[in-house]
Amino acid sequence: SAPPLLSKGTVVYNELNDIDYVDDVVITLLPVDCEAVLPSISACFAICYDVVISHGLFLNLKPGKSEALVQCYGQGSRLHNIQLFHKSNCFLPFHSKFYGPLLLHIVQEYQHPGSVTSARSHMAPEVRKRAGCASAVLHKIRKPLIANRDFSHKQRIYTSNTLVLSRLRYGCAAWT
Repeated sequence: SAPPLLSKGTVVYNELNDIDYVDDVVITLLPVDCEAVLPSISACFAICYDVVISHGLFLNLKPGKSEALVQCYGQGSRLHNIQLFHKSNCFLPFHSKFYGPLLLHIVQEYQHPGSVTSARSHMAPEVRKRAGCASAVLHKIRKPLIANRDFSHKQRIYTSNTLVLSRLRYGCAAWT
C-alpha cells in the first residue's frame, strides 16, 4: 500500500519508508514569470536532493540522469529560452546542506529509456526517434529478407511486422 500523505503547511508529500533507490521523480513547477523559473527549480531540487540524501540514497547528477526539463511560457519567454539554451550544456547551481554547491543539468528534451519527453509537451521528438529506429531496422533487413523471394509473402510480412513495427510501436499504449 502507498504511504499516507502528510501535510506540513502548504506542502504535501509522501513519507519515505523502506525504499532502496530513487528513480523517475517528476516535479511540476508553475512559477508566475520567467525570472522565477530557475530560482524555483534550484530551491525545489535542493530540497529534494537533501531529502533523498537524508534517507541514505543518492541522485546521479550526470547529464542524462537527473535533469531539469525546462520551458518558459508567457511574456518574455522567447528571449528567456534563447538566453537559457544558447549553449549546448546548461547547468543550474543549487546548494545541498550536505554537499554544498552542486550543478543540475537543464534540458529541453529528456531521453528516458524507451522514450523522449519534450519540455513543450509534444510528441514530435519521440515520433522522429521511433521512425528512425524502425527505418534503420527496415534498411538492415530489406535485401536479405524483405526482397528475398525464397521466403513466402506471409513470412516476409510477419518478420517485417515483428522486427520493424515492434520498434515503431513500443510503448505506444502509454501515449493515449
